Amino acid sequence: MEFCLSRDSLVLLCQHYGLDTGYLDIWGRTIEALPAVMRETLRSVSGAAIPEAAYDDLTAAQEWIREREAARWLATTILAAGVQAPWAGMRLPAGTYEARIAWEDGSQSHLVLEAASDGEVAASNWLAPRPGYHRLRLIQGERSEDYIWILSPGQTWSDETRQRHCGVTCFLPSLRSERNWGCGDFRDLVDFARAFAGQHFDYIALNPLHALANRLPYNASPYSPLSLLRLNFIYLAIEEIPDYKASALAGTIVGDATFQAKLAALRSATHVDYEGVSKTKHFLLKILYRQYLRTPDPAFEQWRRTREPWVTQFGRYLVIWRYLHRRHPDTWIWQEWPSPYRNPRSEACEALAARLQKEVDFFAWVQWRLEQQLEDASREVRALGYSAGLYCDLAVACDKAGPDRWANPHLFAQGIRIGSPPDDFNVNGQDWGFPALRPLTHCPETLAYFRESLRASARAAGIIRLDHVMRLARLYSIPDGRPAKEGIYVRDHFRALLHIIAIESHRHRTMVVGEDLGTMPEYFRGALEEFGILSYRLVMFEWDGSDLRRAQDYPQKALCSFTTHDLASFDGFLSAQDLAVRKKVGFLSSAAFETALEERRRQIAAIARCFGGGAPASADEFFEKLARFLLRTPCRLVLIGLDELLAEAEQMNLPGTTSEHPNWRLKARLTLEAMPRDETLQKRLKAWRQAFLAGGETNL
Repeated sequence: MEFCLSRDSLVLLCQHYGLDTGYLDIWGRTIEALPAVMRETLRSVSGAAIPEAAYDDLTAAQEWIREREAARWLATTILAAGVQAPWAGMRLPAGTYEARIAWEDGSQSHLVLEAASDGEVAASNWLAPRPGYHRLRLIQGERSEDYIWILSPGQTWSDETRQRHCGVTCFLPSLRSERNWGCGDFRDLVDFARAFAGQHFDYIALNPLHALANRLPYNASPYSPLSLLRLNFIYLAIEEIPDYKASALAGTIVGDATFQAKLAALRSATHVDYEGVSKTKHFLLKILYRQYLRTPDPAFEQWRRTREPWVTQFGRYLVIWRYLHRRHPDTWIWQEWPSPYRNPRSEACEALAARLQKEVDFFAWVQWRLEQQLEDASREVRALGYSAGLYCDLAVACDKAGPDRWANPHLFAQGIRIGSPPDDFNVNGQDWGFPALRPLTHCPETLAYFRESLRASARAAGIIRLDHVMRLARLYSIPDGRPAKEGIYVRDHFRALLHIIAIESHRHRTMVVGEDLGTMPEYFRGALEEFGILSYRLVMFEWDGSDLRRAQDYPQKALCSFTTHDLASFDGFLSAQDLAVRKKVGFLSSAAFETALEERRRQIAAIARCFGGGAPASADEFFEKLARFLLRTPCRLVLIGLDELLAEAEQMNLPGTTSEHPNWRLKARLTLEAMPRDETLQKRLKAWRQAFLAGGETNL
C-alpha cells in the first residue's frame, strides 16, 4: 500500500513538472519509468525544491502543488501565441485585469482584459500585437504578476519563389585544397560553391559550425560542441583576414620555408589533424590581433555589445582553461579545476579574468572575424546562384565540460544527461552524455539561451536544420549513475519553443528543417507541420514492410536524402563496407555479420525494384537511379551528398566509437582543384543534371 501511495505521489509530481511516467518504444511496448528514476529526475528538474515528504506521501504532494499553483494566476511564467490570436491559451480566473505591456522595442501599452467564467480572455480595447519577446504585467487590485509574452507569426518563414530547392552536402573540415591549412575553411566553402555552380543546386548543406575543443579523439564531433553560441576558429581563412594583409610579420612567418612545410604536412595528412590546424592558426591569430590593435575598428565593439554576455563568457572560459592547463597539464575539464574556478562568479575567477582581460578580448575578436567571414561567404554563395544559400545545422546540446554549462549552471538540470531509448540500432539505449537544459517552464532564462543558439546558426543561413528536433517537446533524460535504458522523458514548453523558432525564422529569412528520426509522440509531426517546419526523411529508413516507400508517398513538407553522417554512405551501403567496419570494431560477430549481409542484399534488391528497371549494373548507374528517385518525390528540399558524388564508401561517423574509427576526420578524396578533372565526379554530376532536367521522370 505504501508503494502505491508513493508511486501516486511521484506520478502527480511528474505530471506537474512535465515528466512522462512511461513511453511507447519503437517496438510498440509501453515502458514504465522506475520510481527511483522519477524521484531522481524530479530532484534535478525542480532544482531540489520539492519537499522530501511530497515524494512519498500523496497528500503532501497535493498540498505542495496547490501552494505552487495558488502563488500565480497562471501555471507558467511564459505565454506564447500567434499575433492573430494573442490571448490564445491564456486562462484566468473570471474578472477584470489591467494589462501593462512592455514591447520589445521599448514602447508600452495599457489594456483592460476581461476573463469570462470559462477563463477565456479578451481585450476590451484595441490592440495591434507584433511579433517579438515582450513583457506582460497583469494587475488586479493589490496583486500583480509578470510574464514573458512571446508573439510570433505562427509559422516559420518560407521562400515561395520556387517549388523545390536542391542541395549538396559539404562537411567543411573534409575539404581539401592546394591553399588551405589542413582543413576546409570559409574560403574553401566559396570555392566549393564555385566548383558546383550551374549544377542545379540551390543550397550548400554544412555541418554544425559550433566551437570545438579540437582535440582527438573525443573533441572533434560538430555535434558535441563546446558552445552552441560560438563558431570554430579553424574555419577562418587566415589570409582573408584584413589584418593579415597589413602585417609584414605575418607575411614573413607564413612565407618561411619551415612554416610552409608545416602547412604542406597538414594538407597532405590522410585525416584532418584538428590539433595541428588549431595550434597553427591560433599562433597566427595572436600575431594578427596585435596588428589589429594598432588601428582598432569601432565596429568590433559595436558587434561585441550585441553578442553579450555570451561572447565574454566564452572568452573567459578559454583563458582560464588555458591558464590552469599550463599549470596542471593533466586537467582537461572545468569540473577538475581547483574549486574556486569552477564557479564563474567567484572572486578568484573574476580576478583572474580581469588580469587576463586582453586574452578575453582576443577571443572575442576571433569570433568577430569568424562571423564576418561566414557572412561574406554566405553572400558570395548566393551571388554564385544558390538561391537558398547556406544550410546550417544546430546541434542538440553542448558539451557538459564546455563554457555554456560552466558560465550558466542555473540553465542546466543537475544530475541528468540526455540520450535516447533502446531501438533497433542500440538495444540498450544511447547515452549522449550531454547536459540537459532545465525546461523553459521552470527556468525562463533558458529562453534567451535557446534564442541565441538559433540566431548563431541562422544569421548566415537560408535554411537551418535542428538536430534531434524532438527535444522541443521532450528529451530522454538519464539520471547520473544509471544506464541509458533507465531514462525518462522530460517535456518542455513545446508551443513556446515553436513560436520562438517562428520569430527567428522570419527575422533571418530562413526555412527550418527538423531532424525527426526516432521515437516521437503522436502529436509531434502535426505540430511541426502546423508551424511550417519541414520533416527530415532518409530513403534508407523509409520502408513499408519489406518494400521501400514509393517516391510519390513522401510528404511535400520535407527534406529528402538517402543517408546522413551517422549512417552508411550510399556507396558504402551498396558495398556493405559499413557492415565490415562494424564487424572490425566488434559491433558484429561473424554470425551477426553474415545475417546482416544477407539482410543488406534483400534491402538493395528492394531498393532496386523501387527505383525501377531491375538491378543496376554499377554503383554509378545506381546513383543515377537514386537521383531520379529523389527528384520524383514531392519533397520541398532534396539533398545529395558530396560523398555520393565522389563515390566515397566510408561513413563520416560511426556512433559508439572513439579511436576505433576516424570519426569526423575523413578528408574528401579530391582537392577542390582536382574535382573538374575527376571522371567519376563528372559522370555523377552529369547523371544529376539529366535527372534534374527530366524532373525525375524515367522512361521505365
